[in-house]
Amino acid sequence: MALLTELFQMAGLTLVVCLLGVWQVRADNSTGFGPYKGPVVHGVDTTTLTGKVMCGYQGWFGAAGDNTNGSGGWRHWCRYKGPPSDTNITVDLWPDVSELDPDERFATDFMLDGKQADVFSSLKKATVLRHFQWMKDYGLDGVFVQRFINGLAWDPRELQRRNTVLAHCRDGANRYGRAYAVMYDLTGLRRGRINEVMEDWRALRKNLTITDDPAYLHHRGRPVVAVWGIGFNDGRDYTLAECRQLVEFLKGDSEAGGCTVSPIRTCWNWRVWLTLSVRGPSAATPVRSRPPNMRKRH
Repeated sequence: MALLTELFQMAGLTLVVCLLGVWQVRADNSTGFGPYKGPVVHGVDTTTLTGKVMCGYQGWFGAAGDNTNGSGGWRHWCRYKGPPSDTNITVDLWPDVSELDPDERFATDFMLDGKQADVFSSLKKATVLRHFQWMKDYGLDGVFVQRFINGLAWDPRELQRRNTVLAHCRDGANRYGRAYAVMYDLTGLRRGRINEVMEDWRALRKNLTITDDPAYLHHRGRPVVAVWGIGFNDGRDYTLAECRQLVEFLKGDSEAGGCTVSPIRTCWNWRVWLTLSVRGPSAATPVRSRPPNMRKRH
């Protein structure tokens, strides 16, 4: 616990570290995953976190037929492989897909109001762009795009998937004047592999010049990057010492460092940042939370 406290003190106001739950990226012109060259609309002030309503954007939903390169298929709608069913469905609320075009909707065996119930996929660019348009329409400033580190170094399909989602979000943020920042999720990372996070961030900075995007979020002149998964007591394999190494890298590396990191409080399944004051961050009141005996483990 002392090391965890020291980590947060070390971070100060210069790196976003999320409690409770940061291989190499290939700049592939065929997928548009290189330096951003699309349209830019200047909307929210991306130079500061202060006063922002920022949400988490996991981008983890997938459906059969949503991609042709092998990285698609049913994802996160269900607990196991295969289409959603009454024995493996995982979502609590069904998405409203009424505004989506036919090629953005994927059929399930469920019925809703007497009609076939469809879902969406995070791999569809039009859908992600529409999400950012909705953010603009309803006054949300932007998102932390979740980048799940586990598998990126050794699974090219997973790398392709996460690159695609990030590219869509980057496009949406620039087109609709929203802010975005990368949030690394350490879930599943094995001990001794924290360097995979560092190498990925190096590649995002070098190959994509991601922090040079007009829409990329900064605070006090530094790019913001978040890390999810520090401080759990659920037997994760990576150590606090490795997390400290990662924080030091993100803050001080001569090429990829200089990032803004600040410890923030979050609640289960909902991550919304309302303000980042001069003295420290402030979290939104939890909309949904687990019972006290389940929250304690975090």
